[in-house]
Amino acid sequence: MNRDIARVEKDLLFDKSLFIKTAVEVYFKKELEIFYLNQKMLEFLISQKKIGRKIYLVSDFYCQSNIIKKWFEELKILDCFENVFSSSDFNKEKATTKIYKHLIEYLQLNPKNVIMLGDNQWSDVLMAKKCKLQAKRVKKLRRYNEI
Repeated sequence: MNRDIARVEKDLLFDKSLFIKTAVEVYFKKELEIFYLNQKMLEFLISQKKIGRKIYLVSDFYCQSNIIKKWFEELKILDCFENVFSSSDFNKEKATTKIYKHLIEYLQLNPKNVIMLGDNQWSDVLMAKKCKLQAKRVKKLRRYNEI
């Protein structure tokens, strides 16, 4: 048993790609364990999707969108979204307006037809409005990692 552990430790130390793969898997599982769904928000998103609205997730979370998509697949909510974007994918943040400007152009959106919902007054509301988007602050619940 100790030899197996030592071999795995040695493999992880000397194989960078294996280390990264293992770290991402552990991170993914641990974060998923503490997520839970905001049922009111989920119901709202589903109702908006049913009437034909396109819903995009724009996150300043520190991981790439492919990981967020995997979490959402596990939670069975990925279908609520047309697409998921993370600031780390583009090296652009909501707080600087750069990700909003990028996505408006990339998705060919009319800012007047976009509503940004978020819990951060600065990044989600004020910076979105600076880009001519409609924006509404959503009350943040006191639970950790509620999505």
